[in-house]
Amino acid sequence: MSNRLLLILVVVTAVAVAAAFWATSGRSPGPAPAGTDRSALIPELDKAVNDVTTVTLIKATAEPVATLVRGERGWSIAEKDNYPANIGKVRELLLGLADARLLEKKTAKPELYGRLGVQDVNSEDAPGVQVSLEGLPQPAAVIIGDMGTGGTYVRHLDEDQSWLINTRLTPARETEEWLDPDLLDIPAERIQAIVIRQADGQTLELVKESRGQSTFTVLDVPADRKLKSEGVADSTGAALSALGLDDVKAVTTLDPAQHTGATAEFRTFEGLVIAAKTFSVDDTNYVHFAVSGDEEQALRFAETPDTPDTPDTPETPDTPETLETSETTAEKAEDGESDEATTRTEAPGTADFDPTRQQAEALNTRLQGWVFVIPAYKYDLMTERMEDLLEPVAAAEPDDAPPAPESGDDTSAVPPAPESGDAAPVMPPAAEASEDAPAAPTTAPGVDTGADTTAKPPAEEPR
Repeated sequence: MSNRLLLILVVVTAVAVAAAFWATSGRSPGPAPAGTDRSALIPELDKAVNDVTTVTLIKATAEPVATLVRGERGWSIAEKDNYPANIGKVRELLLGLADARLLEKKTAKPELYGRLGVQDVNSEDAPGVQVSLEGLPQPAAVIIGDMGTGGTYVRHLDEDQSWLINTRLTPARETEEWLDPDLLDIPAERIQAIVIRQADGQTLELVKESRGQSTFTVLDVPADRKLKSEGVADSTGAALSALGLDDVKAVTTLDPAQHTGATAEFRTFEGLVIAAKTFSVDDTNYVHFAVSGDEEQALRFAETPDTPDTPDTPETPDTPETLETSETTAEKAEDGESDEATTRTEAPGTADFDPTRQQAEALNTRLQGWVFVIPAYKYDLMTERMEDLLEPVAAAEPDDAPPAPESGDDTSAVPPAPESGDAAPVMPPAAEASEDAPAAPTTAPGVDTGADTTAKPPAEEPR
């Protein structure tokens, strides 16, 4: 290569480097503010998530979904008289927004927003949900649209640019979905008795005599009816198990005292008493709970501690003294005057009633100010009637006539043996013997009767 050509290449390279330096130096954005993550959907939210005081959700036609408010007792829903919110859903939404990172720019044209579900929620067909956060240094509001490949489409309310973020956000679109769903969870094994009293006076009573009894006993079953199955009432005992809610109203809005319906009382072996009053308004079924404690119930079914085995007591021989004592004890038992020490077979149990009392107070505080809409099948269990558990007893079949004799049996008439006092049946006369026929022997051949069997001449006829 000639020196001239080499010189030309060096000059061209130097000019290109100088031009690149000039182009970039004039457009440098400068250093980013300390601690700022430019790719975060809502900057600084991951460090200030606990500062959020209010979350507002709005859907199509600008209809409010829920206003979630953080208070001293946690999150509540303003639209539901400040009933507790589902803390799991609130946490999922806030952490999802805090972790959201911008992956890819999408359209900035309003006419194309519908393809991503990020159009303004004032429109009737808006599929997205607008989420606004308060309590941050800078309030934030984003529209959460459809799901995309690897994430969710979003758009800041005050920006035209839409984005694909890395997290999947699916905020609930119905107010009831933000309610704390857990209401009660009293397993059937704890229930000792249930009494359901209808407004018309009918009563259904189910009991267990001991903790070990596997099925409920239905009391006062009519004589002409029977249970559909042995454990038909066990589902009623599970009415309070894993009980959730569908909706709720404050008693100041809907007073249960102004309505009538069935009342179901559930009693546990530990003495917890839960009274559920049911009623209907405008084809919607409601239930109101009142919780209390019954210490006598707890003592009655308290578990007795295990006692050590004692050696067998030798039998006492019968003596006049022991026989007299046994007779005296038997006489007292017949007269109903048995001594307490004699009739009681085991010492009464003891129960620590404080946990039950505390549970009753906590439940009553949480439940007494509300009326609930619960799943239909749970409501049906709390309003069950005796008729729902019974079926008719099958009618007894009439006695059949005596069976006819089988073919081949001797059906000749044999007179029955005469009963005492009855006359003997008249037998038909034997056929007269022929004059030529020999006389039948009166004894078996070869049998000596001791009588003279020599033939005698016939007696002469009198002349």
